[in-house]
Formats: sequence, structure tokens, C-alpha cells
Amino acid sequence: PPFAKGGNSISPTLKKGDAGEFYDNQYEKWKSSHQPFHWFAEFYEIVHEKGGFDVIIGNPPYVEYSKVKNKYTIKGYKTESCGNLYAYVMEGSVNLVRDKGRFGMISPISLPSTPRMTPARDVLIKNSVFSWCSNFADRPGTLFTGVHQKLSIVLSKKHLLENNQHLLFTTSYKHWYSKENKDERKPLMETLCYVPAIKTSLCWLKTGNSIERSIYDKLTSQRHSISKSLNGTSSAFSLAMRMMYWGKSFTEPQQSNEYKNFKAPSSLDKKILVSIFNSTLYFWFWELISDGWHITAKELDNFFLDLNNMAPALKNSISNLTNMLIEDLDSKKGYVGTKQTDYEYYHKLSKPIIDEIDRVLAKHYGFTEEELDFIITYDIKYRMGRGSEGED
Repeated sequence: PPFAKGGNSISPTLKKGDAGEFYDNQYEKWKSSHQPFHWFAEFYEIVHEKGGFDVIIGNPPYVEYSKVKNKYTIKGYKTESCGNLYAYVMEGSVNLVRDKGRFGMISPISLPSTPRMTPARDVLIKNSVFSWCSNFADRPGTLFTGVHQKLSIVLSKKHLLENNQHLLFTTSYKHWYSKENKDERKPLMETLCYVPAIKTSLCWLKTGNSIERSIYDKLTSQRHSISKSLNGTSSAFSLAMRMMYWGKSFTEPQQSNEYKNFKAPSSLDKKILVSIFNSTLYFWFWELISDGWHITAKELDNFFLDLNNMAPALKNSISNLTNMLIEDLDSKKGYVGTKQTDYEYYHKLSKPIIDEIDRVLAKHYGFTEEELDFIITYDIKYRMGRGSEGED
């Protein structure tokens, strides 16, 4: 503090005997305005003598650092570049847990899913021997009633050993009903299934069973990222850059701010790419890796498809299915006339055609019947339910 005891902050012009009163007044003002708190001082026995708390659990504030930086700043945090208070609270909490103690926090889904939160994930990895990360959507049901926030719950066991191998386990991205006599929220925690995680430099994938790992391995065995096929010179197509339950892509540009136009190397490649983005396979991959809201460079760069290595017969099949899908979507669209778009497309009404697209893709990637069945039925109860096209 600026007026620390024993310091030299007292004005030399004060009369003898006034210094103590001046100090007390100024210190009390500073204490009231800054509200200082020091864990070491307030919990000396726990922090110093016992090495920290046995357990720390919490629900930190989800507030951007830029919104409060004019009021207070942080120093020396490894997570400073994360730019959100919840990352700082998590780092501080991890540091206050004793060795072999336990840590648990509820965080936004950005913690496992976004590159920006890599420093926060690194703090957890380097300070714990076990971590469990469960992941929750905000539709149709919410984890906290009335709060639409996609969330993760991270539990860790701290262990400070040299060359410590961190073991991470994750769940899939959970949806559930909480209304209309379909209350699946009560048993939600009891039915969570954790599996060894797939960690990349950009995120922790939200996997929940061994089939997903097998599908992911086959997907990433392809040589080229799909993003390499999005910078052609001739055949333009559109892709909605926001998603809820369905990917939406069209062979013609869409007059909506939610869509972005890309160019494929050829008209045939364009139809294949459009089918990919409308497929359940891509939706599953997007839920696995994304923040549950946007399609970013991460969701394009890490989906692998080798167009040059796809069998001509499969290309022709997918081309025909794309024509059928676009025609079917157009025949079933509804006029909404909003600022964002004139028409709403109902992909769930065209799912039989999308299923055929996934069957062709399964042949290309070499999926087993079990893996194909997993993709076709993935989240089907929620994707085919009310409000599954994105409307509230």
C-alpha cells in the first residue's frame, strides 16, 4: 500500500504528533477504496504452514479483463493473455491449493475449446496429475435455470512432481431436456461418462466414448485440411458461420450477414464441400472442437478431406446428393423476412438426404457400420426436436 507502516510516505511538514493521525486517515481511505486482500496474511497458517487449502471450488466471474482494467490490474499472471477474469481466478486458485489437494471450477466452454485459453489449460496441466472436464450445452436445457451459458466443469487433483504426466478425461458435449415432462437434468451428473481426452495445441476435444476417438483418428488420417480447398478461383458457395444443430451451406451465395462466401477449385469440388458442411459428420466434428457457437479458422483448418484422393464414383454420388439436397431445402424453406435473412431453411426435414451424404462420406473415410450409425444418429433427439433449426 502507498502508506505502508514504516514507510517514508508521511509529509515532513507535519507537526510532531500529527503523523500517526494522518497515516490512519489516509490508510483507511486507501483501504476503503482499494479493498486489499492478501491470502498469505489472511490465511497464514493454511497457506504458509500447511502449503495451501485442501479443496477450492467455485464459480468465477465471466468478465472480460478490458472491462475492469481501468479499476484494477493484475501482475505476474501466466494467464493474462486469456483476457478474462475467470482464467485469473482459476490460476490463483490452483496456486492456493496444497500439493495433492483438489480444485474445481465452473467455467465457460471457452476454457477447453478456444486457442485464447491455452495458457489457462497449461496452468491446469502443469499443476495437476488428474483433471476431469465435463461439457454442457445451453439448449434445449440449461445448467443454471434461465442462464444461456455454455459451460464446462473442471475438477483436478494437484500434484507437483518433476516430469509429471497429466491425465485428462473429458465428456461429450451434453444436451438435455428440462421441460415438457422430459426432465433429464436431474440425472445429468449421475450419467456422465469420462474417457481419456484428445488434446491438441488449440483445444481439448469434447469426446465421450471410444467410437469418437476412432472416427477422429480416421478423419485426421487424411492428408489435407478442408481449408486448403476454400481458396479456389471460380466456383463460389456460401457457409453459415454460426451453428446450433445444423450446418448450413449452399451452392449459391446467400444474402445474409451470417454467411460467408468461399470459392472451390471446381464446380464438382464445390458440391462436395457443400455436402460436407451440411453433413452430420461435420456437425459432430464442430461440436467436438468448437465453442458451440461459431465456425472459425480452427473448425476449418482441423477438418481433413483429401479431395484428390476421393474415388470418382463417390464424387459423382455426392454431387447428385447435393443437387437433391439443395432442391429439397429450397422447396421446404419458410419466409421470415428478418434483418438477417429472408428465408429460413429447415435441414431436419431433409435429413434422409443428409444421411445418404454421410453414408458416402463413411465409405471415403473407411468408417465401420458402428461408426456410421453413431454419426447418423448423433444427437438425433435434440437435432430433430422443436427449435432445432436455431430459432429460440
